[in-house]
Amino acid sequence: MFRFAMKHMAVRFGKNALIALSVIITLAVSLLACNISGQVRDGILSAYRYYDTVIGPAGSQTQLVMNTLFFTDQPLGLIPYETLETLRADNRVTAAIPFAAGDSYGGARIVGTEPAFLAQYGLAEGTLFSKPYQAVVGWEAARRNGLRLGGTFYSVHGLDEDVAGHEHSEEGQLYTVVGILGRTHTAADKVVFADIHTVWQTHGLEEHGEEHEDEDHDHEEEHGEEEHEEGHEGEEHEEEGEHSHDAGVTAIILNCVNPAAQMSLAAEYNQIAGMQAVNPAQVMRELQDNVDLASNIVYILCGVILAMNLFIICVITMLNMIDIRADITLLRMIGVSKGRIQSVTAIQGAVIALVSALAGFGVSRLLMPLIGAVTESMGILLNTGLVYGIEFAVTAAVIAMTVLPLALAVRVSLSKEIINDT
Repeated sequence: MFRFAMKHMAVRFGKNALIALSVIITLAVSLLACNISGQVRDGILSAYRYYDTVIGPAGSQTQLVMNTLFFTDQPLGLIPYETLETLRADNRVTAAIPFAAGDSYGGARIVGTEPAFLAQYGLAEGTLFSKPYQAVVGWEAARRNGLRLGGTFYSVHGLDEDVAGHEHSEEGQLYTVVGILGRTHTAADKVVFADIHTVWQTHGLEEHGEEHEDEDHDHEEEHGEEEHEEGHEGEEHEEEGEHSHDAGVTAIILNCVNPAAQMSLAAEYNQIAGMQAVNPAQVMRELQDNVDLASNIVYILCGVILAMNLFIICVITMLNMIDIRADITLLRMIGVSKGRIQSVTAIQGAVIALVSALAGFGVSRLLMPLIGAVTESMGILLNTGLVYGIEFAVTAAVIAMTVLPLALAVRVSLSKEIINDT
């Protein structure tokens, strides 16, 4: 029976292929819309779940959060390192982690921070950095640039993600890979993390009041006790004529003891000139509202596409009615039962629907990396292996739309055939 159904489908290959193409396009677009909107939503929600406050230079709140938590856009500037020390001494704060950025390698940003920030990510291999110019590389950054444990690379000044990393650079600094993060499908996959002292030393800045390199130690000895008596206010940099400012950070992420502490801390730092304290959850909710609006528009368009797909299938089935009736009459004349005819029809519809569904799913996953290039600009990396429950519901609806019109057409034809017999 199955072989007969396949031969019968081959006779009308053109019309069946048109139905299959319609199903493939409809399903691919619908699955893409559902999956990508879900991953963008989850990516936004996961970015701020570990920290409740971001402190940085005054400016756009969205830019500060996106630069700090999604590693996109440009830093707003620097705030003094003393701010971090003050926050760590504040009993309202349970955790304070600094960020500094300015260099890149092979399209991956180099972010200076502390090992505590990487606790939320798992290491695939190696260890965390423990001294300057050691690097822990995100999974995707390692893959794209062929980085392995023990490997080295030179940084490139600037955050231009279109600039490829160089094997050798007169301006860049040599980094050694000591760890590679496990794949998280987050913005961290595309980042190279290093000790924050690395960024300061690369750009000629020094941590306030501490010695990190032998060169720094010798340098302080040349100036004796004079610099220490000046309270480490940064005057040594002006005397040397080498640096225009002390070491700073582009942002500080915090955890506070409770919401009341977070609100009072934010209000306090928002009163300081040149600074701002942002609740990332609030900023992300505003962004989420925009994403949800766009998603609703996409869902409406998908509904229109599904309706058009059903209309196309119904039109093609109606055009096939004459052939279907002729086939049923012929099969009945040679003694084929009505049940067998319905079974053949069910097999044909099921094959078209299932093959089209599989092809539609495959096309949606093939197109996902292309759209992923857009979401990466938002700091969200798509996971092509992730499937949401709504995708199964959409697939089932499309399969039903494919099978039902054909089944109804055969049932109507069989009813007329019975009437003709009487």
